Amino acid sequence: MSRKIFLLMGLMGICFLLSACLLPRPVEDRTRYYLLEASGVNEFAGTEARYLDPDEAGLAIGLRRIRVADYINVPSIVVRNTDGQLRYTHYQRWAEGLDRGTARLLREVLRRDTAITSVYFFPEAGREFVDFELEVQLLACDAIEREDGSGGYFFRAYWSIFEPESGGVIATGDFVRRGDWQPGDYPAFARAISRVGTEFGNEISEVLQTLHGRR
Repeated sequence: MSRKIFLLMGLMGICFLLSACLLPRPVEDRTRYYLLEASGVNEFAGTEARYLDPDEAGLAIGLRRIRVADYINVPSIVVRNTDGQLRYTHYQRWAEGLDRGTARLLREVLRRDTAITSVYFFPEAGREFVDFELEVQLLACDAIEREDGSGGYFFRAYWSIFEPESGGVIATGDFVRRGDWQPGDYPAFARAISRVGTEFGNEISEVLQTLHGRR
């Protein structure tokens, strides 16, 4: 009897070892997510109390939904070569849609301007509560790979500012930036786009101040 028990235990041990070898091993998730962050704006920017003279009240801006070109309206970072062919990265992704990320970045940058006290996402507030409305079309946000192994980035956005009461366009602009990028260094690409987005917000902020000064 003891011999049978010994053999049975041996068989059970072999079966256990075989089953352990056949178990699927954990697969490392190589996906990396990147967030647009306004350069020079800390996490508490725009949240501090502001004490303004009633006669010098700042601007209230209504930010419409950011419209994004279809080909970049995806989670993946888009890579374009010199022939115009596109590649959608599988493991390198934006942490949020470019419409939401761009809107959040612009809000942070505009709120940094002391002349602007409020930035609303419609329909947070009605048109009667804002001084200007801002609309943005994000046309390009590409990482570029060239045949010689070098790389770059290309960012383009078209903006329009509206007068709330009449709904008429009172200013427009075409913002374009290009720069160098080392292919494969996606954290650097995300940082570059964040810097460019900050410049974009600063340009709009200056225009808003100019328009306000003409009133």
